[in-house]
Amino acid sequence: MKHIFSIYILLSTFQILSAQNSLELFLQAQTTEQSVEVFWIPMSPEIWEQHRTSGYTVTRAELSDNGTPISSEVIHTAMIEKDSIWFINNAQLANGIMDPIGALLYDTTFQFPSNDLLDGSEMKYNYIMEEVRNYPEIANALGLGFVDNTAKRDVLYRYTIKNIDSSIEASVELLNSFFSYNTYPSDTTLAFSHPNDLSLSDMYIKAFPIEQEYIRAIGKAYGDSIVIRWGLNSPKMWETAKETGFEVYRTLDATEYELIATVKPWAETEITEAIAYDSMALVAAGILYGQDEYNTEAGRSVYEQNSIFENNLGFALMAAERSALAAEILGFRYVDKDVNPDDTYIYLVSTDGVEDMWDAGKATIKNIMETLTPPSRLQLTPKDNSIRLEWNKEENEGRFSSYNIEKSEDGINYTSLTPNKLVFMETAELPLYRYVYTDSVANNGQDYYYRVYGYDAFGEVSAPAEVKGQAVDLTPPLVVDMGFSEHRRDTDEIYISWELPEAQHADFDYYQVLSSDESEGIYGALSEPLGNDVTEYKFPLKDIDTDRAFFFKVQSVDKNGNISQSILTQVVVPDLIAPEPPSIINGYVDSFSFVHVEWEHSIAKDVQGYWLYWGNDTIQEMSPVNAELLTENYYTYYLDKESLSKAIYFCVRAQDDSYNRGLISEIIEVKRLDYNAPITPYEFYTTSGEDGISITWELSPSEDVEGQILYKQHESETDWSLLDSLDNITQEYTDQVAEYGEDYSYFILAYDDSGNVSDTSVVRTTSVKFPNEEALVNNFSISNESRTVRMSWDYQSDPKVKGISYQFEVYKSDGVGTPSFFREVGSDKTFMDKEVQSKVIYNYAIRVRYDNGWIGDLSEVKSVMIQ
Repeated sequence: MKHIFSIYILLSTFQILSAQNSLELFLQAQTTEQSVEVFWIPMSPEIWEQHRTSGYTVTRAELSDNGTPISSEVIHTAMIEKDSIWFINNAQLANGIMDPIGALLYDTTFQFPSNDLLDGSEMKYNYIMEEVRNYPEIANALGLGFVDNTAKRDVLYRYTIKNIDSSIEASVELLNSFFSYNTYPSDTTLAFSHPNDLSLSDMYIKAFPIEQEYIRAIGKAYGDSIVIRWGLNSPKMWETAKETGFEVYRTLDATEYELIATVKPWAETEITEAIAYDSMALVAAGILYGQDEYNTEAGRSVYEQNSIFENNLGFALMAAERSALAAEILGFRYVDKDVNPDDTYIYLVSTDGVEDMWDAGKATIKNIMETLTPPSRLQLTPKDNSIRLEWNKEENEGRFSSYNIEKSEDGINYTSLTPNKLVFMETAELPLYRYVYTDSVANNGQDYYYRVYGYDAFGEVSAPAEVKGQAVDLTPPLVVDMGFSEHRRDTDEIYISWELPEAQHADFDYYQVLSSDESEGIYGALSEPLGNDVTEYKFPLKDIDTDRAFFFKVQSVDKNGNISQSILTQVVVPDLIAPEPPSIINGYVDSFSFVHVEWEHSIAKDVQGYWLYWGNDTIQEMSPVNAELLTENYYTYYLDKESLSKAIYFCVRAQDDSYNRGLISEIIEVKRLDYNAPITPYEFYTTSGEDGISITWELSPSEDVEGQILYKQHESETDWSLLDSLDNITQEYTDQVAEYGEDYSYFILAYDDSGNVSDTSVVRTTSVKFPNEEALVNNFSISNESRTVRMSWDYQSDPKVKGISYQFEVYKSDGVGTPSFFREVGSDKTFMDKEVQSKVIYNYAIRVRYDNGWIGDLSEVKSVMIQ
């Protein structure tokens, strides 16, 4: 028997002795009953392609118990992949997957196209290496695997794989014993990518689905023994096992398995009347020997015979599940008495036809006596003349295969409700979420006692789970038939009537009127409990909000609290109250000439929608904008640009579900788009004054002017600059930052509240004159010392005079004459005049002169007598 396992199963189940792998090779080894199998996988497409034609060498070293090499030999050299002819001749190997492997290697027309993640070489590598890991025969065909048939049993070996030039190598150590497996360390994983996540094996399974044949085993410990039970899914395999038997293996350490028994069904001679007490044992005997003539009857089709085999196996497994004796007769049970308490044993159950050990039945049992506890979470739910028993499926399905339910009226004497055992069946279409059994009882309100026993797969019965309860009256009283109902305006009340059933139940208690404002809403009690002969009810509407719907039902109530309700009836109360208008409304026209109007919802509860009205003024009657009721609180539409009016007016009114239209909201004004520029300001003048350049004009006569803009240009500039933005009433302006002697030009324009700009006014140009009268020296003083006249003064140049040099001039006269120019004295602010005579009166004055010709007025005249 040969066994092949994936890396993930091996790592979780068997002990790894040791492995030394390079980053270039993934190495795995395993033993079978006859040989040691070794295979390796290059860790990248590049490494694989590089060594495909050169191949690998396999070296085997025998090791001592401490791992020291005893001997070493090369057992294979230059392992390379087979040629294309070999793959053609052996295409059927590895479940037919050898065929596409050969095509990927050698057929250029059979290649998987590249995708966004993998190129062609990577695609080929991923597909092929996935199957190298799955099939040793594919590994051997590619020069990536070796089967050692000369290895001796129970010897420790080290296998080393090298490429021909010894640039890469990997090794693994293993003990050659049956059921011993070794593989690469768990910190390394192999992951292969495929389109749609389908490998070649996956594609094969989808194309040729088969049902795997397998055995399943369970075990139960008793301290002095362990019972193993098993079943299988293949009628064909069972027919073989009837002749060859089931092999039961046992181990304590998961390495060396010992064959402890071969179990076969009872021979026909062993079937005696002694088994008659057990109905399931009789079923088992009948399956084995009571239908031979029927099973072999001539003329039956293959399908009919196969169906018989499948049905027989199903009945056999069911009988073995229900009876330990039936399991013994069928060969589905073994009792191992050669066991020690508290030890843990691993059992494998196999037979001919089991190709993979993982398809054999496996059970791991610690030999500690197990107590079969009662079924868990048993609950009782009272019903009308019945009682429903429920218990947890999730906690019980793995413990019990069938159940027995007993019932008692006094808690002492019990009878079985399920003498043939209760078995729960489920399918994917009809899954079970809990285990349920319903028992019909004669009387409500009487105590009943129940016991639920569980039977496990070994035919043993648990202690009972017990519960007690009563059935209850859940039958509601008869409903009434709703009669005539209406709103009476004269008395402002709602009248409701109904017809009583001919014969009400004996436990009836009262009627009650219910109401709601929605047909499918929650109905609340409107009336007090009414007697069993009452057939009408009047509901006064004084101080009741009638802006709503009125729905009514009449419920019948019995003494046990059961309730039934009549069909509903609706009474319409006319709504004559108009809804409140929206309290806030706003609107505007955007730059594309779409008008937008929005408003707050009316506070009325029954509003269905709104009507929007417009007009060119507030005097004449306004017209509706919308042709259908608006259900939203906003509206947008295109407004014709061609209009002589500057504004448009809107209002809104609400409409309720009774078609009442309320008062209109406040009327709002919305300005239309204005494409007409305002008239230009006129009478625009500029004059030079003491404070700068004064500018005056007449305002634009247009009514919608929002502001004015004044522009300025210096004589040295080519562009105009903004001097100031003004409101719509200013008519004069003074430019105080103009400099003396330079020309400045000005114009003004107006703009309206729609952003339209008028034409520019006339352009005016003005120069600022130098203020001679203000260019005076200050603090002019004079004194006489030793026939020398000393003079001093102060002068501060005007800030508007920038970058122009200046000097001072002295004016002089004697006697009573007027001072005349005497001398230029530069920019100094002192001067000494020595050209004087004694006994003469001299008069002096000072003025400033700029290099560009500007002169200031003469200072005050100062006089001095020369002694």
